[in-house]
Amino acid sequence: ARADAGDRAERENLTESAALLLSGGPGRRRGEVLSEFVRLLYQDTAAVRDLALGAFVRACDNAEDGALVGWYAESGMYEADAAGDLATLWRTALNDRAHTRPALDALHTWVYVAGRRADAARALELLLPALVVTADDRKRLDHELRTLRAEDGRRPPLADHLLTVLHPAPTH
Repeated sequence: ARADAGDRAERENLTESAALLLSGGPGRRRGEVLSEFVRLLYQDTAAVRDLALGAFVRACDNAEDGALVGWYAESGMYEADAAGDLATLWRTALNDRAHTRPALDALHTWVYVAGRRADAARALELLLPALVVTADDRKRLDHELRTLRAEDGRRPPLADHLLTVLHPAPTH
């Protein structure tokens, strides 16, 4: 049991350290780190893949200044490779049983941040369609946006707007 606890603590420390690579301040090359995380999804062991997804989700579930959501809103969404890698990591985390719930919680964080920041709202509008590949993806995101609640118990207005992004009106 002690070895298991030690292994869990070590995994936790590794996840936190890897998440910090995506959470850094000025001069950090987050786009390069995202690219490396995507590479780990496909070219490494299941344990390393799990670590990369856990670290990514943890980095996403941060609303502080300098967090990944802020970087993406300020510059990441304008870097095609970084935006694509971020979408790949989101989709993978949302579709991985071990990471779906934490990834949805992190997405809530992004919606809350976007409710306060116009640039983050625009970034989320652009990201959301990239997260939908299957009908199940759309259903999952639809459910989360419909059931999302702010501190006052109501659905955030941005969630309603994002639902229109998720379900665009047909063009005639």
